[in-house]
Amino acid sequence: MTPTDSPLAASLAADPYTSLAVHYGMLLGVSDFQVLAANPRGKLQLHQAWQHGKGVVWGFGVEVRADLAELVVRPGLAVDGLGREVASDADLCLDVRTWLEDRRDKGFTPGGGPTRWTFAARLLLRHSACLSRPVPSIGSSCGPGTDSVEHSRVLEIAELELVPYEPEPDACGKPAGWQPPPDERDATYPALRALVRDRVLPDGLPVPPADWRAAFRAVAAVEAAALGPPGLVRAHPPLPRGRAR
Repeated sequence: MTPTDSPLAASLAADPYTSLAVHYGMLLGVSDFQVLAANPRGKLQLHQAWQHGKGVVWGFGVEVRADLAELVVRPGLAVDGLGREVASDADLCLDVRTWLEDRRDKGFTPGGGPTRWTFAARLLLRHSACLSRPVPSIGSSCGPGTDSVEHSRVLEIAELELVPYEPEPDACGKPAGWQPPPDERDATYPALRALVRDRVLPDGLPVPPADWRAAFRAVAAVEAAALGPPGLVRAHPPLPRGRAR
């Protein structure tokens, strides 16, 4: 789950650390209502992104319709990397033939041809948004007093995207096989993975653990302390690898 471009007017503000302080006689404007909505939305996204992470919650089964050259994704619910819900209550379809023709026009070179093409790709589900329900609107109090029509709803939707893998070159430098990119999840929590998978207790723990449960808690605490948004939290050095026990 990765972010995609949406119309700027359809962007939903998310600010978990700013709340609206109201009092009697206070004049509320557009920015105040934006703050009012952005605070709980920001807290929810913050919790989902960091506490749970991106992934499918339910559904989104994939069906290949070879006779129509289509990919069909069933209804489902997911969370993207920014903590936004990506939901669909109807089938999502992607025409692979049309996608391939558009990609070839932009320089993409699949294998095979001319009647049968081969390639490998990832099917991505993305969060998007669009504007809906136009209503009469009055111009800003700071600008000219002109009547206009503005959209009054922002609809969050799910979109499909097909991203081809990079072809591996053969001995002559020509594209050969199609290899998926490395899975970044294999590089997360290396010390914790080594503890669970290989029973390797890293060196440098603040307090020597008494048993395996205490060891799991200690390693998890150290690795969680090293996490943080880029540029905000200084990365801690990784725990040195110890010996199997």
